[in-house]
Amino acid sequence: MDTQSKKKASIDKGLFFIPLSIVIIFCALVALFPKASENAFNGIFGVITGNFGWALQWFFLANTFIMVYLAFSHYGNKKLGNEKPEFSTPVWLGMLFAAGTSGVAIYWGFSEWFQYATAPPFDIVPLSREAMTYASTYSFFHWGPSAYGLYATVAVVFGFFFFVKRENTNRPSTACASVIGEKNAKGLLGKIIDIVYMMGIIGAVSAAIGLSTPLISAIIVDLFNIQYTLWIDAGILIFFTIFFVFGVYGGLQKSMKLISNIKLAMVIGLLAFVFLIGPKSYMLNNFTDSMGTFVSDYFRMMMTTEPHSAGTFPQSWTIFFFAWWSAYALNTGIFLARISRGRTIKQLVLGATGASCVGCWLHFIILGYYGMNAYETGLVNVIEIFQTQGITDAIIAIIKTMPLATVVLVVMLAVMAVSTVTVINSAAYTLAIVSTNDLPANEEPGRTNRIFWAIALGALGLVLIFIGGLGPIQTISLSTGILTMVIIVIIFIAFFKHDGKKWDEYMERNAQMDALENDTKEH
Repeated sequence: MDTQSKKKASIDKGLFFIPLSIVIIFCALVALFPKASENAFNGIFGVITGNFGWALQWFFLANTFIMVYLAFSHYGNKKLGNEKPEFSTPVWLGMLFAAGTSGVAIYWGFSEWFQYATAPPFDIVPLSREAMTYASTYSFFHWGPSAYGLYATVAVVFGFFFFVKRENTNRPSTACASVIGEKNAKGLLGKIIDIVYMMGIIGAVSAAIGLSTPLISAIIVDLFNIQYTLWIDAGILIFFTIFFVFGVYGGLQKSMKLISNIKLAMVIGLLAFVFLIGPKSYMLNNFTDSMGTFVSDYFRMMMTTEPHSAGTFPQSWTIFFFAWWSAYALNTGIFLARISRGRTIKQLVLGATGASCVGCWLHFIILGYYGMNAYETGLVNVIEIFQTQGITDAIIAIIKTMPLATVVLVVMLAVMAVSTVTVINSAAYTLAIVSTNDLPANEEPGRTNRIFWAIALGALGLVLIFIGGLGPIQTISLSTGILTMVIIVIIFIAFFKHDGKKWDEYMERNAQMDALENDTKEH
């Protein structure tokens, strides 16, 4: 890289040091005052869900209609650029399917049903037949069109900026320019928007790390018959972070695609194995029944707040997941947009939502119903293990009812480990890209930049694990998700009120520019 390139690709000090300082200060305070931090998390969680949770519900309801509007209105047949699709349809759908498969999906696929069944919504009697029905239905709801539909609508907007307006940026401040003004987008307000975006990624990824790492530890403890301590969690995260740091210098990015493909093959193999040895009719019948409840009660599940009930199901789960999806939405939407060049808006919305839902739902259909059946037939008392020993022990108890249980545990360990490394890798790259000035599309952010973000993500995930429980993870997701939601609303307003109306104008300009460029090359 020459001197001029180095100057162009310098670190944006504001977008690097401010978010990094927030993470460092947060980790230090939690390490020094763990009990006070836990109390603070609980208080913040109550304030956010009680006072702002409804806003997330209305936001996701509105996005349901935005998703339908984009797919079936005049926008539906508009294309993201004049070029042919970059990837063939099978490859593209496969990439979208892979987006719905991850280590976290395995964690929730096994465990979500028994967490819901023991504390169900709508004042339903725990572990009753109705509780079991909603336990599985809510999994499809939380991990369905409400999540992936938001990713798809955000992808449409950024696809427009990338391939129609031809803006070379990964910063959401650029997408807000039509509302807040070009000067503000490049000034302090734009910096604040981008910092919130970065904190959303940090919060969402830390939540994923905080959920998957304890399960990795539990599998290691069981496989090697050793005593569990928090230092096992710490050692795992430290190992993953060091692995990534060395990988940055050793070409990890080049091998990440191969590793991800191997992970996807293992996930598909795991799901296929459990389906073949599991109660297939039970799985398919329950899925069919749950889909009926899903369709009939979609809007009830979307909007319930249970104001006259002592229960907190929507606050603990629906609002938590909505915040998590919101925190992830900009980053995932940018990824979906990048792989969808040349696609129509209808293809993007329906393809991204449908393929991702299928990839994710298979975890609940196969892993979740296998565990539910094992409990209902008396094969293993999952509920008692969950209530007395915890989520990870309950998951392992379910796996141990399978033939070749040790092999299954090894495969799960590999999948969870690769998923965690992949999460740290992709997030560190994204954060490094955003915090670099004028980074050319064909260049990578600096190694030091990426390494700092990998260490920060690992440290924050470690802090959440040391505090313990789902509460801190939920609070982090809520805090970052609420703020990210505000940015997404501004981006939608900018698109529908200003930028999107110039779609045909930009496409005509691009066609003229491309024709002129081709003519110049020929001569």
